[in-house]
Amino acid sequence: MNPEKSSSPACTRCLPIVEAATPNGYSLLSDPILVDTPTYEQEYEVSYKVVDGHVFALPKTGSADMAILPALITMSFVSGALALIYAKKKTK
Repeated sequence: MNPEKSSSPACTRCLPIVEAATPNGYSLLSDPILVDTPTYEQEYEVSYKVVDGHVFALPKTGSADMAILPALITMSFVSGALALIYAKKKTK
């Protein structure tokens, strides 16, 4: 990552942190996080915890149960057709 300094006047020593991966069920942050860096010149390791919400899960609306509807309609038409055929044969 290229550590470009922020152009914001409020944050003169900020470096952007770009989120590259998230756990399942979470979304990537669209904008980088600006982190204020220390002024001393030595190697250091910094840890930040960023809290991000889950991806919004839609409630179950019953569309998964609609797969049985075409089968029920087909069975109704077939039953009706068989009943008509049986009734015609019986009257002859």
